[in-house]
Amino acid sequence: MTDSDPAVAPRRSAPATLLAYGFLILAFGLLVTTLGLVFNGAIVSFGLALAAFGGMFAAFGAFMTFFSRRS
Repeated sequence: MTDSDPAVAPRRSAPATLLAYGFLILAFGLLVTTLGLVFNGAIVSFGLALAAFGGMFAAFGAFMTFFSRRS
C-alpha cells in the first residue's frame, strides 16, 4: 500500500472538517427551528440549541483554520 492511497491520507484537515460539519449542524438546527415555528412550537428551542451547537463547532473550526494557516 502506498502513501497516496486515499484510505490512508486524509482528504481535508481537521479544522476544515470541523468548519464544514459545524455549518451543516447549524443549517439543520435552523431548519428544525423554522419547521417548529410553522408546525409545532415545542421544538423551536431544540432547533435553536442545535443551531447554537453547530455554530460553536463552526466557530472553533474557523478559529483553528485561521491559526493553522497563519503559522
